Amino acid sequence: MASVPPYPGRNGRPGLPRVAAAVEHFLDSIQDPATRADYAQTLAHLIDLFPAWFPVVGLDCEHYEAVMSRWDDAAPATRNRHLSALTSFTNWAQQQNLLGSDPASPTPPPSTTPQTVTGTVDHSSPATTAVQGREEDRNGD
Repeated sequence: MASVPPYPGRNGRPGLPRVAAAVEHFLDSIQDPATRADYAQTLAHLIDLFPAWFPVVGLDCEHYEAVMSRWDDAAPATRNRHLSALTSFTNWAQQQNLLGSDPASPTPPPSTTPQTVTGTVDHSSPATTAVQGREEDRNGD
């Protein structure tokens, strides 16, 4: 499989691979003409979001949401077909080392679950002695 050509950078050095070039290479890798045509329709909307120089590594959840918003009122099967195109492109781009994370998945919010603290208990502290006393009262000791 051919590598994705980088966007020409400054001073003759290569830049980052562009979204449009990556999509083109991805579509070239699809053997089935019907699948290629379906994916091309979806991914054309992704390309239209950006200037020509936009790098693949710049893709994020908001970009995928903007593409998917075109089909907000569509049937679930239609939305799933377009989401499949974005997911397949993402998987391919990750395999090509063009993306490190999945822009189709939003970053989960920080956990609000309390963290468990482990360590030793100082049994001589007044708080520990009070807790132990209440436990003894409950147990009938």
